[in-house]
Amino acid sequence: MKTFALAVTLAALCGCAAPPAPQTPAAVNQNCVMQVDHEVDPDVTTNWRGTTLAFCCNKCKTKFDALDDAGRKAAVDKAGIAVK
Repeated sequence: MKTFALAVTLAALCGCAAPPAPQTPAAVNQNCVMQVDHEVDPDVTTNWRGTTLAFCCNKCKTKFDALDDAGRKAAVDKAGIAVK
């Protein structure tokens, strides 16, 4: 009877597991887009044109996000980052 109870418990637990969270693709840059002399914080990222870009801080990310597309392209080009 103990074996049956264990089997039922295990079956129930296996069906209740949450699916794994989707992973964010790794950033393509090691240095901040806005301050190229600063290393990035891998937790501060944005997606632009299908590419994950990282920043040294939220302030830089906010500045980048506020730019229009031409400004973002200029910042990425100045940082030497290849984006589609």
